[in-house]
Formats: sequence, C-alpha cells, structure tokens
Amino acid sequence: MEAAKYLIFFALELLLFTQRCMCVRDVRLMLPTAVMSGHGAKFICLYDLQEAPLYSVKWYRGQREFYRYLPQENPPMKFIPIPGIDIDLYKSDANEVRLREIHSDLTGVFSCEVTADAPSFRTASASKNITIVEMPNLAPNVTVEKSLSDEGLSIISVNCTNFYSKPPGKLSIFLNEEPVSAQFVFPIF
Repeated sequence: MEAAKYLIFFALELLLFTQRCMCVRDVRLMLPTAVMSGHGAKFICLYDLQEAPLYSVKWYRGQREFYRYLPQENPPMKFIPIPGIDIDLYKSDANEVRLREIHSDLTGVFSCEVTADAPSFRTASASKNITIVEMPNLAPNVTVEKSLSDEGLSIISVNCTNFYSKPPGKLSIFLNEEPVSAQFVFPIF
C-alpha cells in the first residue's frame, strides 16, 4: 500500500512538473502574402516562451537558414547570405527581420524557428508561403483590327499582349464595359 502512495505521489508530481514546463508555444508569423521584387519587407515572428529564457530564433527560406538571433552572443544577430535576400541587421531583432530587398526567385515558404534555453531546449516553428511579384516593365500592348464579314457584320479582332511578369498576368477583355465571353477569347502563347 505504501508503494502505491509513492507511485501516486510521483505521478502527481510529474504531472505538476509538466504543467510548469517552460516550453515554446504559439509561434505565429506576420508576413505579407506578396512582396514586390526588389522591395523590402518586414517579417515578424511572435511566440510565447512561458517564462523560459530564449536560446535562439532562426529564419529559413525553404531549408536554408538566412537569419539567426542568439541573445547570448555579441552581436546577437547574424545574417547567413542567400542570393536575393538583403537584411537590415540594425532593424532586426528576436521578433523581427527587416529585408531591404528580396528577389522573385525566392517565392516560397519562409519559416521562423524558436528554441527555449536550458533546461528544456524545446523548439517550435511556424511557416508561411510568400509570393515575390515581378511586375511587367510596360503596359499591355493592344492592337485592334476591324473588318466586315460576308454578311456585312462588323468583326473586331483584338490582340492584347502582356509583357513578362511573375506570376504571369491575367488579362481580361471588355467590350462596352462588359466582359467578353470566354468562348470568344483565344489565348496565344
């Protein structure tokens, strides 16, 4: 009977300890869903350490780390170069990474990984997809040709060419402020 009391006491103590466990929870990202290529952006990572000290915050593009914050180091922030990312270290910290410039080939998943310090060294992360947008340098080129059919009806042929953009632009055709039915629109690639 005495052994059962100790076992129950041990189980309760273990339960209470795990309730007090200093873990990383609730990692949230505040990132734009789209950023213009060549422009800057602010990436924010919010988290709850539950009174545990911070060991590190790491930012990734895909599987590649590009920024690290370790409060015990001097300086605490470190940029790991990735082509197409330029970070402003003076405006970056444990919660925020300021990008001066980002390029279109970096469209994809960005992640923030937070690790609590000893004794737990627990880690949690969050990820979000970002599209880097590259706008066309010129407005779409529109040419219009008018002709008459054999029945005497007016035929209008419109060619609208959109220049390079990433992601590709979506063109819509309107006639007298009404959208032209898809059955009359023929894409040419």
